[in-house]
Formats: sequence, structure tokens, C-alpha cells
Amino acid sequence: MNAGTDRGCVCRVCGGGVRERFRVREMMFGSGEEFDYFRCADCGCVQIREVPEDPAAYYPAGYFAFRARPGLARRPVRAAFDRMRVASHLWGGGTAARWIDRFAKPLDYIPWLRLAGVGPGASILDVGCGTGKLLLRLGLGGFERCLGLDPFLPESIRYPNGLRVLKRDLVDYARTARRRFDLVMFHHSYEHLPDPRATLAAAARLLRPDGCVLVRVPLADSEAFETYREHWVQWDAPRHLYLHTRASLAAAAAHAGLTVERVTCDSTRLQFVGSELYRRGIALQTAGAVRALFGPRELRAFDRRARELNRLGRGDQGVFYLRRT
Repeated sequence: MNAGTDRGCVCRVCGGGVRERFRVREMMFGSGEEFDYFRCADCGCVQIREVPEDPAAYYPAGYFAFRARPGLARRPVRAAFDRMRVASHLWGGGTAARWIDRFAKPLDYIPWLRLAGVGPGASILDVGCGTGKLLLRLGLGGFERCLGLDPFLPESIRYPNGLRVLKRDLVDYARTARRRFDLVMFHHSYEHLPDPRATLAAAARLLRPDGCVLVRVPLADSEAFETYREHWVQWDAPRHLYLHTRASLAAAAAHAGLTVERVTCDSTRLQFVGSELYRRGIALQTAGAVRALFGPRELRAFDRRARELNRLGRGDQGVFYLRRT
């Protein structure tokens, strides 16, 4: 479709017209329900034509972000090791920490925090955090001034270690909050929120003067999107309301008085594995499907290809670091 020919669709990020339209099925849980999306002719953002009246209906009880995490609230032995590792990564030194790193799972949050320029004393807000798994892990690493928000939680949570996760919408919270943050994070939650410009404007209001907004999102200007189109696993219709490009996220940031300082890619094999399942009409939650379809050699090849696309800036997930203009 040519730009501007569909008067019913106007980009909610930049106000542009329509470049093309898509009909996409819900495939994470395999309901097959269809949803209409369109792609902006100007900023390239792919977005749902009509936001569902009841978005919560598409987040069932078994949705991964809402699984209970009581065991992470208090783990003194792990906390001692994690704090040692955090100090080693952020400030160097620590032979014991480097030895632990060889046998323990990577602390994946370290690169994000290093590039955002924050340490354990920072005040951190995680928006759309589910039950707060990442915040609990940060607490074990010594980041104790954390708060979570998620409007789709059944109820607010207060953990034994003092962490609070509020059943609140960010825009609503920002209207009355007096607290300011060194880091406001959106880890694959920004694409779920109905108003991308108002969301970043609210995040900007909550920032300290030298603070950072970190946004991790699927990227529509990626090789996986161009290869798989409607079968791309990152559609996640209708939960993903927006599939951003670098241009569309920069436009939303500029509207909020923010500028994009840096972008990195952190895509994984999921862009291939999940999309190949969808091509075959197989839901992502189908037990044993990945093992049945792909052998170890093919999975390793997917991993290598994901790393290469990340290096080239063509991965299907991006990490954006935003600061005040």
C-alpha cells in the first residue's frame, strides 16, 4: 500500500502514513487469532492498528513474566558471590570473582549497567518488570535502591528483602512521584505499552539530570523481520503493540526531550528458532517442538548467525541508551 492511502491509520510515534499492512496471528500460545498491523512510511515503526480493549486478557496466568520468584528474595551465599562479581566487573580486580565467573551463569545485566554509567548505589526503576526477577537479581548483586512497576500484575508485591513491585502504570506513577532515578529501564516492556511518546515523556520526568533511560526492544529494521515477515517470532501479536526501528525510537525519544546516546544489538537464536516454528504453524509454547525440529549443530549455527547479525547491527533486538537532550 502506498503511504497515506489508508486514512484509518496514522503512526502513533511520528504521525506518518501507511507504507504497508500486515495480518498477523497470535502464535505464542497458538490461539491463531488474527490482528491487523501497519508499517509507518516515515519512521518504519510497525504497530497494531487497534489496541485491544482489554490487553490483560492476552496475559494468561502462565505468562512467563508473572511467575512467582520467592526464592530469589533471600540467598545470602549467592548474594556474597554476586556482589564480589559485580565489583570485579565494574571496577576491576578480584581474582576470586574471575574464578567464580568461569563456573557461574553470566551476570547479563553488567553490560547494561556499565554503559548506562550506574553502580550499586544507583536508584533504579524497572518498568514492566513482571514479578521483578531482574530486580531481585540486581538486589543480590548489591543494587538495593530498586523499584518495579507493572500494570498487568494481579496485585502489588513486597518481598522480604524490601523490594517493592507496584501494580501501577508508568504515566500514572510519574504524575505524583517525588522520587527520581539514575536509571529507568524497559526490558522488552516498552513495546507492550499503548502510548510510546507519553511513556518516554513520563520516564524523562522521573530521571535525575545525569540519568539514563534504557530501552530493550525488538527491531523491525532487522534481517529477521525482512526474512520472516508475518512469521517473525517478535510480532507476539497482540501483546507487542509496537515493533520499533532505530528511527521510530529516536523520534519518540526526541518528543520526550531525550536523545539516543548508543544502540547495541543483543538478539539470540530465538529469531530463527521461533520464526521457523511459526512458518510451520507451530506455537512457541509447544512442548518439545524445538528439540524435534532442530539438532545441536543447527542450533549452534543459529547462535553464530545471531552473534554475526549483532556485530553488523542487524540483530532483531536492540538496547537503546537515552539521555536528556
